[in-house]
Amino acid sequence: MYSVIISGLRMSTDYSFDVWPVESSNREVHGSGIKSLHNSIVVSTRGFSARATQCLPHASEVEVATGPHFGGRIAVEAADGEHCAIDGDPESPRDTYILRIDHKMCGT
Repeated sequence: MYSVIISGLRMSTDYSFDVWPVESSNREVHGSGIKSLHNSIVVSTRGFSARATQCLPHASEVEVATGPHFGGRIAVEAADGEHCAIDGDPESPRDTYILRIDHKMCGT
């Protein structure tokens, strides 16, 4: 059994992956037999929902529902810096994150 972590996927997107066996010295796997071992896998990434929970003149809070085991990044669009983003934890069953946005720091 093999596993792989694929990063950089976008939310709410369908992906298709082709899986082939690792090369082997076993002659039975080579030639036309290898085609029968090929698999295609289709994976759909989840979407998210977001809602503002606090809106103040200097800062806002946004609750983002990602689903459990979210390993991506939630960020203010077109903003640089760690203060304008939060990273998900793929090991955690946590399904919501709070993004705190400092309007001056994030340019919002």
